[in-house]
Amino acid sequence: MSKRINSIDALRIIAAFFIICIHASYFGKEYVCYFAKCAVPVFFMISGYFFIGSKKESQLRSIKKIFILVVLTNILFIFFKYGFSVFKHTTDEFFTKSFSLDALFNFFVLNESPFGLHLWFLSALLYCMIIAFFLSKIKINKKILIPVICLLLLGDLCLGKYSVVLFGRTFSPLYARNFLFLGLPNFYIGSLFKEVSPDRIKIGNPALVGLIALFTATTAAEKYILAALDMSGVREHYISTTLLSLAVFALAVKNADYDKKGVVSFLANWGRKYSLFIYVFHILVYFVLKVMRSSIGIVNTICNYTEPFIIFAISLLAAVIYYKLKDLVIVKFSKKVN
Repeated sequence: MSKRINSIDALRIIAAFFIICIHASYFGKEYVCYFAKCAVPVFFMISGYFFIGSKKESQLRSIKKIFILVVLTNILFIFFKYGFSVFKHTTDEFFTKSFSLDALFNFFVLNESPFGLHLWFLSALLYCMIIAFFLSKIKINKKILIPVICLLLLGDLCLGKYSVVLFGRTFSPLYARNFLFLGLPNFYIGSLFKEVSPDRIKIGNPALVGLIALFTATTAAEKYILAALDMSGVREHYISTTLLSLAVFALAVKNADYDKKGVVSFLANWGRKYSLFIYVFHILVYFVLKVMRSSIGIVNTICNYTEPFIIFAISLLAAVIYYKLKDLVIVKFSKKVN
């Protein structure tokens, strides 16, 4: 396993919060999402940074961990979605849609889970890890890797946000939001950063923060220009989203040695332990709040301003409780075995 870096692991928990900001409902969401949309590319970059170049045994453990997570989370959401269909008396529709040939094709080829839409990320990450594991036996020249990364990122834009500009039509977001066009290029961007020591990033922190602000603004500009021209595709991934993600990740890499015992270290511990759990679990919290908002006025009013923070706090608390109980069970089991 590669050496952990607090600034990068702290970025995990920050990215998890912004994933919640993308899914939650609250006033000002549109403006927050100009920045928040970089969270998924950043997650892939972080994963690639730690995975590629690590030992074979470590890579296999990571693949096994994500594979188990893909299986368990989809089983969890099968039961959740089935239970909801029973409540709504739509069980026939649940089975027809969830287990159709189209749904299975989208799941196994394009990473789209029919049980939890956000679970596509875990399947895409698993595919990226498996591909990178087998490609690790081949030394890939940067002169080949960088153009391939650019080509795949271009594929995301062509099939996504700029599809109307280029082809005069939109495509299903499934064709761009998958392991191939979103996962692999950002996964390998993370690996390229691994080869760069922090002191070799010559852009200073103020300049990087300035670039983050600039690319957030240009993301908004792209959105409004495409909307004004009536040429906006279905996805919310822009040219500036990749540039923003690069700037955010570069800032984390550059500050690898910052705050080893302070706030960043504290956030890094949360990021390492809880970020994936929060990513999976937050949708359940969001669903419960959605039901409460529709029936309890005061909850709706509060959530209009604070829902991302409420979802994050509850998801984080659930993660802490889950891992405490898990550790307790493991300790008791170990004592019985010994």
